[in-house]
Amino acid sequence: MKFLSLERLVGPGRSQDENFEIMNLELIKADLPQHESFRLSAPDGGIDIYSKSPTGDWSPAFQCKAYPRFRPDLVSAVSKSASSAKRSAQSYPWSEYILIIPFVPTSAQRTKLFDALRDCGGEFSIYDGDELEAKLFRHPAVARRFFPELLIATSSEHSRIVLGLSGDPSMIELKLLIHTWGQTVPVEVSPDAKCGSLLNLLVGQLGLPVKGSIACVTVVWYKVRWHLILETATQDVLLDPDKTLRDEGVPSGATIALKYNISFAGGMKAYGGVREEYVSLSSYSGQRQYAMPKRVWKRENALRHWIDHELKGQEATAFPGVMKTKLSRVRETRRTVQHAVVWILRRGQGGKRDRNA
Repeated sequence: MKFLSLERLVGPGRSQDENFEIMNLELIKADLPQHESFRLSAPDGGIDIYSKSPTGDWSPAFQCKAYPRFRPDLVSAVSKSASSAKRSAQSYPWSEYILIIPFVPTSAQRTKLFDALRDCGGEFSIYDGDELEAKLFRHPAVARRFFPELLIATSSEHSRIVLGLSGDPSMIELKLLIHTWGQTVPVEVSPDAKCGSLLNLLVGQLGLPVKGSIACVTVVWYKVRWHLILETATQDVLLDPDKTLRDEGVPSGATIALKYNISFAGGMKAYGGVREEYVSLSSYSGQRQYAMPKRVWKRENALRHWIDHELKGQEATAFPGVMKTKLSRVRETRRTVQHAVVWILRRGQGGKRDRNA
């Protein structure tokens, strides 16, 4: 966590470690309301929190490490917990093993943690300080319970956004310019807040997309990365997410803006062809599907079309399912796959390829 540090964390637990676990349990319950989520008391078998799915499709197990920063002994502790979680899978069958830490590791540190997590013997991932902070901003009731000094205020119309600590006399007023809206939103924020913290709050509260995918013969996934920009009379300055507003010299009354870029995240071949072409955008609050814009030659342009559409505040248009891949293309793809399967089977039986199959 950046703005929400462990030093400010309070709770009903007997220690900072226990408060960190309880806070994460509440965040998991808020994110997965249909799951049965609970803490496991020591000895926990490498699992601090278990979240059981009602349908059995995805039941994650969580390990919480309340280390304020990376230390060499964290790697050995994670490895030990991961090994224990592997043995505990019989009692608590988990689909993914997730490490929760309150700081953002460097690339080298993340590699060491990944190596330690492989001892779990299954799928694994890391929720770091950025992800935690974004979750707290998505669930302000949980944030206020464990960080009572925190001030988070937004309205459904986004007429004003507040981020700071109660009693802080140094709060500054900024203007958030949203170009596609053609308007500015007043922002009251502590100058000691990290630029990344303010960005996390804005992305979560405004419901901005963070992931996207396009289905068009194949399914391709993209990441949507947002940036905080300081607009001046001469140039736009990219604000460092790891620095505070004070460090970046952002004065009271300044104008800030949000910009985004799109990067490729992975793709999957859809054999037989994807029948319906659509764009899917995912924010922290949900997922929406839209029809593929006509006459779009680059896939990234389709994503930008609907991201800008959402920023303009227009009503979401549910995908009607009217745009389909040409039937001839589907038949051609299916025939090619069928021929290949027949050929492989016949070769496995010592036969030769039949060109008329």
